Amino acid sequence: MVGYAGFKVGAGYGSDGDSRRPSGATNTDVDGWDVGIGYNMGAWDFGVSYFETTVGVQNSTGENRLKVGTVGATYNLGSGLSTYVEGVWFKAKAGSASHGSDNDGYALITGIGVEF
Repeated sequence: MVGYAGFKVGAGYGSDGDSRRPSGATNTDVDGWDVGIGYNMGAWDFGVSYFETTVGVQNSTGENRLKVGTVGATYNLGSGLSTYVEGVWFKAKAGSASHGSDNDGYALITGIGVEF
């Protein structure tokens, strides 16, 4: 992560290679990456992020894929109290018809954060 003048940008990548592979199993690799940007303006924090991962369909062909995008804002009310709102979009795609189905959706999350 790097930051400058109220902005922060971060990214990551991960891959497990063969680390979770049961003995004799094939096509089990997991890869994922994410990127996000945030901005702080006094009591306000804003952020946008995207995440994507793929998982091989074990002992078959193809891969399952998950994509998630978020946008959110937080307002610091002071004394460890904040309020936030976040919008989330996701899309899950099965690697083959015999291993599940496709799914996508949206969520709106709001709340109050307390730190002490």
